[in-house]
Amino acid sequence: RVRSKLHVVLALSPAGQTFREQCRSHPSLVNCCTIDWYDEWPEEALCSVVNSYITEHHLLQEHHLLQDNPSLQEGIAQACVTIHKSVSRKAEQYLKESRTHYYVTPQSYLSFIDTFSNILQTKRQKLTTDRKRFFTGLSKLLEASSSIEIMHHELVALGPQIEQKTKKIEELMAKLHSDSVVVEQVRAIVKQEEEVMAQETRIVQEYAE
Repeated sequence: RVRSKLHVVLALSPAGQTFREQCRSHPSLVNCCTIDWYDEWPEEALCSVVNSYITEHHLLQEHHLLQDNPSLQEGIAQACVTIHKSVSRKAEQYLKESRTHYYVTPQSYLSFIDTFSNILQTKRQKLTTDRKRFFTGLSKLLEASSSIEIMHHELVALGPQIEQKTKKIEELMAKLHSDSVVVEQVRAIVKQEEEVMAQETRIVQEYAE
């Protein structure tokens, strides 16, 4: 009874040489099995797969601006379908031009969606990092602007004091200049007197001799 009720399902992709080789190596796959051929997925199924993937992996739930936005999700799904179907058309064109098959399977579509998800996550993380860096820099600029404004007010408040100090310094410099002139005059007088005294000393010495 177990053997009669047992059913084994084998899922094989017809793409490439592997499927043909397996059929040649195991004829019972063709002779003793019921074969169900699945045609290309319709557009509705492709959209449904993307929508289910987005919902299950919460791709649009991590950002508040993207939540509860069915039009965006539908747009992403439609874009994925359009890309997949364009690849299928290119594969047909490639077959006509080069006589070489390039199989675009549902697994290719699922891999494409998974790649899109990984790229989205990577870009989202980079955007979050750049956003944090931007706001950190903006905070630093605001702090610097506040400090500059405080320093400006302090300089404005110190302006009269600085002006007063400058005037005092100018007066002191003028006084020093005037005093230096007087000192030079006194030095000249002292030098003249020293010369006169030296001359008188020589005269006295001559008379003494």
